[in-house]
Amino acid sequence: MIIRKINENELMETHNISSLCFGRAHDTKGKDMEEYMREIKENPVSKSDAYFLDTFAAFTPEGEMMSCIRVMPYEVTFDGNKLKMSGIGGVCTYPQHRRKGAVRECFRHAMKEMYENGVYFSYLYPFSEKFYGNFGYVPSSACIHWSFDLTAIPNYHYDGTFQLYRGDGNYSGFDTVYQSFAKKFNMMVHRDAYDWDVLKNANPFKGKRYAYLYKDKDGRPCGYIVFEKSIKQNQSILDCKEVIFDSFKTLKSIMSLAKTFSAEYDIIHFNAPGCLSLEYFCEDYSQFSSYRNIRQNGMVRVINVKEVLKRASYKGNGALNIRIQDSFLEMNNRVFHITYKEGAALEVSSSNTTDLPSVVDIEMTINQFSAAIVGFYDIADLDYLEGITLNCSREKAAGFIFKKPCWINNHF
Repeated sequence: MIIRKINENELMETHNISSLCFGRAHDTKGKDMEEYMREIKENPVSKSDAYFLDTFAAFTPEGEMMSCIRVMPYEVTFDGNKLKMSGIGGVCTYPQHRRKGAVRECFRHAMKEMYENGVYFSYLYPFSEKFYGNFGYVPSSACIHWSFDLTAIPNYHYDGTFQLYRGDGNYSGFDTVYQSFAKKFNMMVHRDAYDWDVLKNANPFKGKRYAYLYKDKDGRPCGYIVFEKSIKQNQSILDCKEVIFDSFKTLKSIMSLAKTFSAEYDIIHFNAPGCLSLEYFCEDYSQFSSYRNIRQNGMVRVINVKEVLKRASYKGNGALNIRIQDSFLEMNNRVFHITYKEGAALEVSSSNTTDLPSVVDIEMTINQFSAAIVGFYDIADLDYLEGITLNCSREKAAGFIFKKPCWINNHF
């Protein structure tokens, strides 16, 4: 088996595999390879187009493509820092080559390059959590899917104004609001021009997606809503693709706008970070059709443990020795010694696992480390987790394992 990045002439074949595996038609419209490539290079419409050469593929010794994975560059928030993250997409294998380890080897090569290129995290949206758990990925960013009966939303008088987005391509007000919101949550993407799919098809006069930007009484952009109309079980749904806000006051203003659509819609659907409690918008679940459910929102993996530990936040002052088990990146298979003060790392060093210190406070798989460091766990969650062994007191471990706001709303 040969693992390498694709060349330009192999892009069409990666699209062929994707088409077969995901059941999407791949119509080249009669273009030959040269025409196909020229169009994508001259007019990339997505991040996957712009960075198509960052696709790893597995080949048979005879040169037949077996599998491929797409690696795309992002920057995300982590504990107040803006760090490099690789988004994974387009993971697929021709059926006749499945169960041969091709995807595993693509990931192995991709992760090594990520590490060498200074990438801190990798993220993906799985078809199977168990499958990608084998590569060190772990669910980390649960969101709550809210469904509110529009008539149940309390009346609220807001003093700002809403502006209908008319599809002119000017995202500046939306971007201002989004970037402020993104800084509050670990793993939120700092968007570039390719990351605004949510607004690309929003044109109230040509399509079915609508966007409203909210400005406060001083004219400052502070929130927005993007939605479409859908029908399910004879209910008309105001189906939100994104709701972003700087405060509860702004969210109440946005929901008040949504309530004005109650003649056309029955309920509103939207996803929000799992750490937010939005019970205000339904005061009586027994009497209305409102509900909520928890949804997983992708899987994270730490690529460089030492560098992430240097930039992580902690609670108070202390020191810990943490042993990491990582079957893909040998560089992470070490004991890390962390000293921190006033919530920030003072020093992070490491030693080989064969030269263990007298006390290892915490032993963790790379999966559980990845979830813990972004803030998915509280210390009490350890009662119900595997992959973490605590050799110190809970009080000591709580300086490292604690809940943090964590969410992501970009798909790739």
